Amino acid sequence: MGSCSRNDSYFIFENFFDMSGIVVVAHLIDVIDKMEGKRLEKYNVWPDVVSAFTHVYRYQAYSEETGGFFPKIKKDVSKFVERRNDDVIEWLKSLKNHNKKVFILTSSYVDFAKDICQQSLGNDWMTYFDIICTNARKPGFFNLNRPFLRLDENHEKEPVTELTSNTVYSQGNLNTLMKYLRDITGKDNPKICFFGDSLRSDVFPSKKFANWETVYLLEEMEIEGMKGIDPKPSTRVIELEDQQQEPNRKKRKLHELPSEEDTRILKSSKWGSFFCDESLPSKVESGQMKMRHMNTFWGYLIRKYADIAVPQLDYIADFPLDHQYEVFDHKDENKTGFYPGIPKSLDKV
Repeated sequence: MGSCSRNDSYFIFENFFDMSGIVVVAHLIDVIDKMEGKRLEKYNVWPDVVSAFTHVYRYQAYSEETGGFFPKIKKDVSKFVERRNDDVIEWLKSLKNHNKKVFILTSSYVDFAKDICQQSLGNDWMTYFDIICTNARKPGFFNLNRPFLRLDENHEKEPVTELTSNTVYSQGNLNTLMKYLRDITGKDNPKICFFGDSLRSDVFPSKKFANWETVYLLEEMEIEGMKGIDPKPSTRVIELEDQQQEPNRKKRKLHELPSEEDTRILKSSKWGSFFCDESLPSKVESGQMKMRHMNTFWGYLIRKYADIAVPQLDYIADFPLDHQYEVFDHKDENKTGFYPGIPKSLDKV
């Protein structure tokens, strides 16, 4: 075990694109150990891993159908991307109908992003958004000053300094986007609520550099289970209240949890909970606390940089737009932003 210092460098395999790198690094080390006949003190495999990632994930690979990863998805997008339910689509329409400005900010290149969004939201997906920013190269989008680029049939062209609604752009920076949002809202300091599934690329930089309100899409909540949210007997289906109904007329809606097979694969029996490390000394907790202390690195980042966390948009898509959520408070652990319930691993019972 090494120790962390200011001079140490680490890489976080955080998302579905780079998680395969964990296996690649492990195999490379195994190969070297076998060749040398022993465990080495130091390995220099990282340049090869970076080279492989560059080859597989270069943005041209989607249109060229090269690199191994993108061709499989392009051949059958529906095999890898689920269609969002009608609640989410109606929620996006409702935002526009209530004069909210809605934008996409994705690090995916435009051709890949378009196919994913079309499969997820349908053929009319572009009408749900005021502006679409692709190849944003987050988290650098928030603290660097790369210009927005005009697109011509999915090809990047010259820089632009003024953004126009109903347009798709590439790359860009926070300052130019904020100028556009100020112009179309007529507000000097428009309030932004940003939804993202990456702490590194979405939640942390948008809070730190832009002070946006942040909603963390955290599927680990479903995998570990949520307090008070249990499936019906012998099923993976849960019932949730339809939040659009009057209090005395609330209906129930059904939501399907990940399968038992998916849960077994995604829930680590080796590393334990995403939120709570049982091997660390327990923090002395007040009897008034709603949940246990989040003592993992990820738990620390959630409480500090996320306002609320939900497993999927489905859980809050039918909430009224003026619904008031309790949010995380880095200094007050009695305030929890988990919806619709805290992870079971944090339950004090």
